[in-house]
Amino acid sequence: MPVLLGRDGRMRRYSSPMPDARPVRVLYVQGATERAGAEAVLLARLPHLAGAGVEPVVLSLVDGPFVGELRGLEIPVETLSPTTPRVRDAARFLGVIRDVAATARRLGIDVIDGWGEKMSVISGWAARRAGCAAVMTLHDAPRRSAAATVVQLAAIAARHDAVVVPSQWMASEFHRAWRIHPRVIPNGLAIESLPELAAPIRRRLGWPRDAPVAGIFGRLVGWKGQSVFLRAARAVLDREPDARFLVVGGTLYGWEAGYADELRRSAAALGIADRVHFTGHRDDRLELMLACDVVCHASLEPEPFGLVVAEAMALERAVVATRTRGPEEIIEAGRTGLLVPAGDDRALATSVGDLFASPDRRRRIGAAAGAAARSRFDSAHVTAAVAELYHELERRRLRMR
Repeated sequence: MPVLLGRDGRMRRYSSPMPDARPVRVLYVQGATERAGAEAVLLARLPHLAGAGVEPVVLSLVDGPFVGELRGLEIPVETLSPTTPRVRDAARFLGVIRDVAATARRLGIDVIDGWGEKMSVISGWAARRAGCAAVMTLHDAPRRSAAATVVQLAAIAARHDAVVVPSQWMASEFHRAWRIHPRVIPNGLAIESLPELAAPIRRRLGWPRDAPVAGIFGRLVGWKGQSVFLRAARAVLDREPDARFLVVGGTLYGWEAGYADELRRSAAALGIADRVHFTGHRDDRLELMLACDVVCHASLEPEPFGLVVAEAMALERAVVATRTRGPEEIIEAGRTGLLVPAGDDRALATSVGDLFASPDRRRRIGAAAGAAARSRFDSAHVTAAVAELYHELERRRLRMR
């Protein structure tokens, strides 16, 4: 039986509802066209809901490649429009709220779950119109920008029945910012879908078979710290001249389009362009992660969770991550991974170099990390906590009729 953080922040056991309980119909409202971290979490969750007494339906406000991935799961998926409405476009936004509410009534939905703060503005108000319970699932920190603050205020004004966040730090921050009490349910991983074979990256790139490889994975955006990783790579090469480095990821939605070129120029200026490979966006990123001896996380700003860290741990990789909130909750420093100060390329280089020099230590950390990740983040278990929340809200809604 899985053990997760409960609403009060204490450890709590969750179990699936009784087999004869009426399934709860849940409408997930999402607006992404491409898959990023939040979308990967949704993909990992959906296949396990039926076994926990939940019938999911996804309503996407836009069409795109991610909708195709959702349909591949063989669950009901509907779309509303070709583009996501802006909050400031009041007339269109209100129209979308009406459409979501109408869809919920037509499908007999019990709970509407807004996948992210912007979607929660729509789903929260739509749930009120449709007579459903409303859940706000948050993936980003509060008050990170003026625009985000406006959206969060609009979402909170919709009076959701529950707010879900993936880390205790996020729960504390949202309570401090808005005096709400989120429930902590960590992001789940599709453990059953993790690859067993590593990508043959050394052979493909002509790297030495025994070259130690470190990689950084994630969207190419300044705060993710790829520039710190490159500076650390320069220092690691002074200790391990045969080392190689992967930068895996691309820009999303066209944001920070020039950052990839900036990173390549930085690698050239550091004299390591021939030791670093930039892959761009890759669908086989987990196979590439499995091919690394060390996986680095170098974010400069607080991470709400740190999905890459959890994925690398599940793959039994040795992880070096920055002390940026979410990863501090995921990693037990020294046992399931290493933690270094954010922005400190020297500390990152020292930790990576030490792990390169000690294969036995890498294996010990990787084995402990894998056991911890499978115990805490397997989506099959995490979904039990999510399902219990949905059933709780439905029971409450029925009592209030």
